[in-house]
Amino acid sequence: MGRVLSMVQIHLTIPKAEISALVGHVVDEFDPEGDINFNCAEQSMVYCKVARFHDTARQVRVLSTSSPKGAKYVGQSDGRFHA
Repeated sequence: MGRVLSMVQIHLTIPKAEISALVGHVVDEFDPEGDINFNCAEQSMVYCKVARFHDTARQVRVLSTSSPKGAKYVGQSDGRFHA
């Protein structure tokens, strides 16, 4: 059986401006330009989900994870987000 792409370790770099446009507000007030580096697609998806809800503390926690499962756990840890 194949692996789910979002759970595979890959490196993604996405401009903050693109993420801000996607979630409907600026995701980094202190540095709205620039890029964010993700270590997997799951991390980028969970980051966008928590950013959509203005959860900056969880955004930081998602970026500190080192695995797809870790990012998913952070996204689900309070019950509001089901990544």
